[in-house]
Amino acid sequence: MKRAVHRANPVARSRRTAGLLATGGVCALLVNPAAAVELGNIDVESTLGQPLRASIAFALGPNERLYERCVYLTSAVPASGLPPVTRARVSISGQRVVLRGSTPLREPMMSLQLVVDCPYTVRLRRDYLLLLNPPQLATVRTPAAESPP
Repeated sequence: MKRAVHRANPVARSRRTAGLLATGGVCALLVNPAAAVELGNIDVESTLGQPLRASIAFALGPNERLYERCVYLTSAVPASGLPPVTRARVSISGQRVVLRGSTPLREPMMSLQLVVDCPYTVRLRRDYLLLLNPPQLATVRTPAAESPP
């Protein structure tokens, strides 16, 4: 008596495999939510010769939080070749990352690299360019328009 040899149809086997992969992909998306952290532009309040005072707006997805312990500056050498800001205290205030330094900034153009590396989010790194005005330009104010008589 001969045994019947059953060979699966290769097309049916590839469809079954594709279905399993698609199901696994959907499950992976449900387990690992996509990172929704977005960093905005930097607002620099410092002038040349003052310690760093700056803030960066951020946006989060629903039910997400940003913690100070997972936001930091890196000491990596920037591709721009500008001197980097590598030391500053990082804090979270409302929807802003606040940066405060203790050393006066001596260069009119500097770079800053901010990293957000929180649990359950994708690691995010953003480079910023700081343009610092001389102190005398910061205090010059434009005269207000005179109201007509």
